[in-house]
Amino acid sequence: MALTLRTPRQADLIVSNLRKVFQTGEIYHLSKSAYNFLYLCSGFIAHYNLHGFRDEYRDVAELKRNILANVNANQWNNFRPGERDYDYYMEKKNIYNRIVTLIVDTSGDPEAMREQVERLSSPWAAWSVRRRDVELV
Repeated sequence: MALTLRTPRQADLIVSNLRKVFQTGEIYHLSKSAYNFLYLCSGFIAHYNLHGFRDEYRDVAELKRNILANVNANQWNNFRPGERDYDYYMEKKNIYNRIVTLIVDTSGDPEAMREQVERLSSPWAAWSVRRRDVELV
């Protein structure tokens, strides 16, 4: 059974909701659909529900660090065109990268953040990056 793709509107709502969370600094704005997207991304620990996730990421800066620290793992480069679920994972990659762009563009120093994201995106970064290594500039 193939995984179900999101509609463009669903993807936009996820990104829009995270924009609100980042702008307000309030994790309690996190919607169920944005939570469902994030908790299934690589690097996020299992949470029992939306409330547990919100509790874990009360500090929105910690959520941003986790997203950035796992950028490499969420590129799904092991899938090739024509393979089962390729479209699903490329869609997930696109949404994840839109969220990363939000973090970069709303940082105090977007150019420094872009450089950091490039470094974190390298194939070698996946072996060594930890949340504490991510600096929000």
